[in-house]
Parts: sequence; C-alpha cells; structure tokens
Amino acid sequence: MKHLIDKSALAAEIEKRKKHHKEWLNWCIKNRTSIIAASQSIQEDKDIMSLIDTLDTIEVKEWDLEKEIEEVKHNYKIDDNRHTTICSADIEWLAKHFFELGLKAQKGE
Repeated sequence: MKHLIDKSALAAEIEKRKKHHKEWLNWCIKNRTSIIAASQSIQEDKDIMSLIDTLDTIEVKEWDLEKEIEEVKHNYKIDDNRHTTICSADIEWLAKHFFELGLKAQKGE
C-alpha cells in the first residue's frame, strides 16, 4: 500500500532545512571557516525543492475498481444472487488481470 506525503508539509520541512543551512553558511562566513559543506547543503535543498515542484506535473490516472470488478463479473456471467463456481484457471486469470491493472495504474497508463 502506498503512503502519501502532504506536499505542502514536505515543502515546509525543506524550507526549515534551507533556513538552517543559510544560518550555518552565514556562521561559516563570519567565523572564516570552510563554507563548502554549507553551500552544498543549500544546493541540495534547492534540488530537492525543484524535484518536489515537478510532482505536480505527474498525472495519476484514476481507476474505477468497482467498475472493473463488475465488468469481470459480467464477463463470467456471475450474478450476485446465486453461487457460481470458477476453476483454478479462472482464479489465475483474475489474479493476473488485477495485478496488471495495478501495474498500469502505477505507471499512469
């Protein structure tokens, strides 16, 4: 199961990190110590925020799972009001079908 992260909360944490790194850089400059690590950290923060900003451009295709289930039931002529038996080959096909559906959803197809 996927766990979703609130983009604005993540961005807020990166902003806190950026502020801390800028303070660190200023301290390094003031105390005439190496600023390389602080500068690299600030660049990493910018790179992370750039990556987070690209997440809006990723399109996620929604799947109507209930519709998909109903379609499969229709194809097998399964009525909710009666028992229907299916063989192991049918179960295998169903498992593959929904596994592939999950992969397609993950890829956004």
